[in-house]
Amino acid sequence: MANNAYQLRLQRTLYENFYRSILMDEMGNVIGRLSLIPNIPLGRSQVPENAPHVSANIIVIVEDADVNKDNLIDFEERTSYAILKRFSTEQIAFQQCLFYYPSPKYVGDCGEEEFPGAGFKLTRTLYNNFYGVYFLNADKQPIGDVNVVPNIPLDRSQIPEDAPDVPPYLLALVNSIEGINKKNIIAFENDAEGALVNRFSNPTAQFDHCEMYYPSPAFVFELPDAVIGSNDQPDDIIEL
Repeated sequence: MANNAYQLRLQRTLYENFYRSILMDEMGNVIGRLSLIPNIPLGRSQVPENAPHVSANIIVIVEDADVNKDNLIDFEERTSYAILKRFSTEQIAFQQCLFYYPSPKYVGDCGEEEFPGAGFKLTRTLYNNFYGVYFLNADKQPIGDVNVVPNIPLDRSQIPEDAPDVPPYLLALVNSIEGINKKNIIAFENDAEGALVNRFSNPTAQFDHCEMYYPSPAFVFELPDAVIGSNDQPDDIIEL
């Protein structure tokens, strides 16, 4: 693994506990752009006594990479190795990476068919700043689950004076939704975004929008081979 391990160039952003990174192969060629969120368990004093122990992990959002069904496992294994090695310290050892990919709604023949959902149920998790959402049908039965990460800007005292202002927004990591397809994915994402932004916004933080990601391009809606993202460097990064 070490002989052909990926290299990671890490960058801070203007958001709390949120990083962007450039992934390079052993020759130094850029092969991917990622967003990374360390997912740290709550302290034992913050959870019930009988709550299970959970391990620290890192949410990996693959914004841009050449990924297909043939190289997906190798890509995720080598990327995990680079990320876990970079983030683990004497104080905390991250155990695994959880990979998510851009919304497949850009795949052809998307329609506006109504999504058969009715609402959702919000739950806390054993991780800091990480929530579980169960989508419910008209009979109030769960039809899927989504994890939500509120992405909060850093305090102005923690960033350069000339850094731009950025809005708080939500990351929605779609684990499974029954009945979703090319015809109703736009309706699903529009409905889900509106409901989640409204639910999470409060006088302290008015969330601007919700970005959705899915578990793997290898099976979601028969995605084309590559996950294509923007080559432009975002304006919310701070070089480490």
